[in-house]
Amino acid sequence: MKVRGLGRLVGLVGLVVLASCKAAEVPPQPTPPHEEPGPVASQPPPPATSKPEVAPPPKSGTRTVLANRANDDTWDKMLVAGGRLWVLTNVTRWTSGPMYVPAARLWSVPIGGGQLEKHLDLEGISSLAADDSSLYVAVSRDLSKPNGPTGRVVRIPLAGGSPSDVITGIAPSTMAVDRDGLWIDDKHVGKDGKPETVATKGAMAFAFDDENVYFTTPKGAGPAGDSSGARVFRVSKKGGQPKLLAGKLPDEAAGLAVDGTHVYFCAVSWSSSAAERAGIVARVPKAGGDVEFLAKEQPAVRRAWLDDANVYVLSGRGGHRASVLAISKTGGEPKTIAVDDTLEHATMDASSVFFSSDGAFDADHKRVAPASLVRITK
Repeated sequence: MKVRGLGRLVGLVGLVVLASCKAAEVPPQPTPPHEEPGPVASQPPPPATSKPEVAPPPKSGTRTVLANRANDDTWDKMLVAGGRLWVLTNVTRWTSGPMYVPAARLWSVPIGGGQLEKHLDLEGISSLAADDSSLYVAVSRDLSKPNGPTGRVVRIPLAGGSPSDVITGIAPSTMAVDRDGLWIDDKHVGKDGKPETVATKGAMAFAFDDENVYFTTPKGAGPAGDSSGARVFRVSKKGGQPKLLAGKLPDEAAGLAVDGTHVYFCAVSWSSSAAERAGIVARVPKAGGDVEFLAKEQPAVRRAWLDDANVYVLSGRGGHRASVLAISKTGGEPKTIAVDDTLEHATMDASSVFFSSDGAFDADHKRVAPASLVRITK
């Protein structure tokens, strides 16, 4: 009897527990009716990213040292191309014998300043020219082979790449480039390297417009005629004989530039200290006419550049106190743009003048300031 009662009790308890569990189960939720998805709400555009501010150009007259030279080379010719300042240095080399061999190195630095980078070691005295795509280096190897010229012109892509020869077997002295090719002394060389002789013999400086080549010759050189002083000529790019625009100038006219109406030039003689201080800056109409003197009594004027309003000249003997002057195209008092106690060479672009300085020395000729490349905002 007791066993039966206990079994009946256990069964009742199980039923109660089972019922409780069922009661605790959550009944399934009804399936919601199907709804078509609505349009996706457009996300607001991200806030515009502001462009980084471009540093304003330096104020007029600001002097910036771009790089210092850490060797005993001497500064030589320079120009601006491809966002860099390119400069040659002269190197003293001796062969067994001993025999002096003129040599040079090619360097560049960004026009905003940075590391001075060496590109080429060159044998011979060199010169530079550039167009929009390439730098051209003229190398004259005077002592390589006694039986003929061994100079060459090397092209270096401004975008990067290996140097390549444009022309070889020449002895280049004066070189310039325009859209029609290279002009080297008395030769016009297409950019494919094919030369032709032109009537620019003895050229000391070149300038160009669309139709003509303008060039200067020093005393005692150049086309037939009175060569008792420097002269300025014009010759058609198609050929023909040069036309004399100005003559009987001081001995050397190393600066030349042209605009739409005039040819601008500077000239100086080196025969005496007085002559060296009596350089002239002048212009003459491109079609020919009277020479108009813009400035006289300018010491050792030796380069010329233009902008819309002024002609700029380098004045002073290299390695001594020298300056870059701005003179109105219609004449007037020269304005000093840059000056340095050991200024060697100079060049310019649309906004700035660049020059090389040999640094500074004390009374015992000990260097107290490094040789440097300098930019001055016009």
